Amino acid sequence: MKRLLKKSVILAVFSLAIGFGTTSFAQAVSVKNISGADRFSTAVSISQNGWKNGSENVIIVNANAVADSLSVAPLASEINAPVLLSNSTNLDVESTVKEISRLQPQNIYIIGGENSISSGIEESLKGSGYAVERISGNSRVETSINIAKKIKAVRGSNFEESFVVNGVTGLPDAAGAGAVAAKQHIPIIFTDNNSYTKVSEEINNLGVSKVYLIGGTNGLPAQYDSLVVNVERISGVDRQDTNLKIIKRFFGDFDTVYIAEDGMGNNSKLIDSVLINAGIISSINSTDGESSLSYGPVLLINSSYGFTFDQLDALNGLNSKVSNLVQVSGGVKIKKNISKIADFISNRGNQNSDTAFDKLMKYRNMEIEYSFEGNSKKLTGKNILPMIEIDRANGYKLDFNRESIKSFLGAIKFNGTVSNNGSYAYWKNNNVVISSESKISLDVNKETDRLIELLKKGESVYSVTPYYITGSIPNKATSIGNKYVVVNIKEQNMKLYENGKITLSTPIVSGNPNRGMATPPGIFTLRAKMRNVVLRGPGYASPVQYWMPFNGSIGIHDAYWQPTFGGTRYLFAGSHGCINTPLNKVSSLYSKISVGTPVIVVRY
Repeated sequence: MKRLLKKSVILAVFSLAIGFGTTSFAQAVSVKNISGADRFSTAVSISQNGWKNGSENVIIVNANAVADSLSVAPLASEINAPVLLSNSTNLDVESTVKEISRLQPQNIYIIGGENSISSGIEESLKGSGYAVERISGNSRVETSINIAKKIKAVRGSNFEESFVVNGVTGLPDAAGAGAVAAKQHIPIIFTDNNSYTKVSEEINNLGVSKVYLIGGTNGLPAQYDSLVVNVERISGVDRQDTNLKIIKRFFGDFDTVYIAEDGMGNNSKLIDSVLINAGIISSINSTDGESSLSYGPVLLINSSYGFTFDQLDALNGLNSKVSNLVQVSGGVKIKKNISKIADFISNRGNQNSDTAFDKLMKYRNMEIEYSFEGNSKKLTGKNILPMIEIDRANGYKLDFNRESIKSFLGAIKFNGTVSNNGSYAYWKNNNVVISSESKISLDVNKETDRLIELLKKGESVYSVTPYYITGSIPNKATSIGNKYVVVNIKEQNMKLYENGKITLSTPIVSGNPNRGMATPPGIFTLRAKMRNVVLRGPGYASPVQYWMPFNGSIGIHDAYWQPTFGGTRYLFAGSHGCINTPLNKVSSLYSKISVGTPVIVVRY
């Protein structure tokens, strides 16, 4: 029997009959929160709302075994039982144990194997005088089939219809189908990539003549469309869309909606949907006045994004009859979303409210596309909706949450680099740094202001270039142009750069640091170019074919006395500070550079 929520039993409820100068257009909206401090207390809250006078049967599932529990709603309906939660090794004394005692059941059904709910719990319940039956399987597929077999045994006849859902990727789909399965007493059968044959056989054994496939072909391949003669597939672009399609397919006019988290990122949160699906059917099976729960669909909401545009339309569109909103799970974010839509529902007929709702819905198809560094990122209606705020005190004016917009922009990797006109060298952390690019980062405040203005216009915009802050080259940096030599002491390598490309690279032997003759780092220029000279110093006179000084008596030259170059040779056979270079390489370098060419010596 379908009953509206009774105000006398509403917990954490506020009734909205809000006018804007007058209340002639408003309708009462009941908003109820039956979620508990945790999933155990939520289960107890639903049980207490649905089975005030106790229950002959109770179902217990593991609070974290979502797959096992999602197929239990039709069994709960068949035996008119609340669903309570357990850990794997013990029952929560302050919630579950007390509620079992209040319900005074004769029969307790445990769902899942001993890894889900231990034999110790089972024996403890038997010791307390309850008749205990365990329904389990070697997999979630088998468990769902065994639950269906139990329902068949209780009802004493075959099924005409069945839901089939992917038990791995389709858990949210099963959550959305639970209320329908409970009302119509039809099973929810799980499958996976390897279970088509088994599921086909069991569907036949259960006498099913029509199958509802919940989900797309990624989870339920096309072969499932031939599972029986009569197959209907229901799927959407995501879990919210599929959930809404289930509602539109199986629910006509409904005034009550149960709002639960969609499990995105954490499927265990879907357990609340299991609990409320069992609670909903209590209003159908129980005697008048025993339950404060009305029959209605479970609407899955994303705790980060909130309602989708399609969900808002279902709740407050022209054909909506919704007047009771029941929060089953989720925290403050979901509560705020429910409060906003409740305000719109309660003020249907108010010109300001209706205009604001229509304007909000127009953002459904809006897009803003950013283009940057060869990449693009779109801000779609899905992103925009959580940014919108409704200023009810100011005539339902639409505004945009600045922090939400900043958060969106911050999540996009706008940072990068831009090319400079030539390269620069400068000291940083006791080393010389060479840069031909400047770092750029998003100007968040300026871009936030611009994005708010674009959103206010409500029109799609494409190829938007973000506002950047460009990191400048230090004021004391030395411009080294597009042609320069880099000597790397750590790598024992010398390279010639021309227009951003390496046109010469060679191993070297630099000054010996162990004799106090390390080649000093710095920013220099070539002072001269000479051929066939003798380099003289204390205790040596070395003839060279090429000589290119850049720092006093330190320069680049060939070194016939070095048998090899590179590696660690400079540590034991290094020069007096000069850059010893293979003859063929130094001759090539000599022909490529001129006096005044920058020579940069870096430590690493």
